[in-house]
Amino acid sequence: MLRLAKYVQMATTLQADRCGAVHLAVTPAALVRPEVLSLPHEASGCTIPSQTPWYALVVRSNRAFQIRDKLRDQGIDEFLPTYTETTRWSDRTKISTRQLFPGYLFVRCDADASPILDLPGVVQILPSNLNPVSIDPDEISSLRITLASQVPVSLHAYVVGGKVTIKSGPLSGVSGVVVRTGNSVRVIVGIEMMGRALSVPVDAGDLEKAA
Repeated sequence: MLRLAKYVQMATTLQADRCGAVHLAVTPAALVRPEVLSLPHEASGCTIPSQTPWYALVVRSNRAFQIRDKLRDQGIDEFLPTYTETTRWSDRTKISTRQLFPGYLFVRCDADASPILDLPGVVQILPSNLNPVSIDPDEISSLRITLASQVPVSLHAYVVGGKVTIKSGPLSGVSGVVVRTGNSVRVIVGIEMMGRALSVPVDAGDLEKAA
């Protein structure tokens, strides 16, 4: 399982597209201004009417996209946040689709997850196969809204604390923990069980204490 420190050190700036696709542009030496490149398959729909709980799967990173496609083929609701990375050299440009949280995939299913756990490349359901625990649906909702907002985001360590809700703007309805650095105010949005999060810049006047 990948260590969180790897994500903290990246300090990557990302640009999100609808329903979980994030875009960024990088050069071999430094990050450049994010640019929106395409609207991925994940953007086909964001509405989730079902009350079936969400779970986090630990998967082999090199099999995540295959597992996602298998779940779709079986009609199982999944969420694999991705971003498009553009690497430029003097003579060519390479565009790659990457996992935002490598090694993790969200899935919505009933208590019996055995058909999902039998898929090649699925390691386990969190926190364990014998005792799966569902993810707070507000965390999934906040993450999806954030990624669909087009607001630049950064990978960040998960922060524990009193939560606030963004009451206006493109991130309206998102809940997270406030972090202040100098004159900058950011909200940390993430999945507590996984210890993975994103940070987004906000106006302090748009925040209210979460209910």
